[in-house]
Amino acid sequence: CLVGLAVGDREVFELEAGEVFGDHTDDLVERFARADLPDDVELAVNSIVEFMGEDGNKFPGLVKEVDEKSALIDFNHPLAGRAVSFEVQIIGVL
Repeated sequence: CLVGLAVGDREVFELEAGEVFGDHTDDLVERFARADLPDDVELAVNSIVEFMGEDGNKFPGLVKEVDEKSALIDFNHPLAGRAVSFEVQIIGVL
């Protein structure tokens, strides 16, 4: 979107759902038994919990639901599947 803009240009961009952060994928929403989650993890709806993959990389999950037995975690980007609007003004070009 920014290619070709000059210093002083101001633009508003409207990007369709899925165009920026991808589509929301149900396969990236997973229910975990509370017994399978570390005891020191505080589970609250809309909180972010950090997980570590087998390769050692860390990734966030958004807690969508919590009950006494399980937690539903969404690993999609929070803006996945949403339209995005942003405004820019070019103040300089390096």
